[in-house]
Amino acid sequence: MHIPKTQSLIPRKVAAAHLGLQPQTLAAWAHRGQPSLSYVKLGGRAFYEQRALDKFVEENTRNGGSR
Repeated sequence: MHIPKTQSLIPRKVAAAHLGLQPQTLAAWAHRGQPSLSYVKLGGRAFYEQRALDKFVEENTRNGGSR
């Protein structure tokens, strides 16, 4: 099991800005469990690892195709 280092945790507001989203969007995703984006809950607050955000972006990157 991987235990994240606390200094690498990013608060939801900052993570949302990094993704170009509103914090409420990440909160809704966390509540629904979709799309899958791992986070850590500490003291009632959600934190994200930078590498989880980068992985999420990579997995959701689509190549544009010409028709």
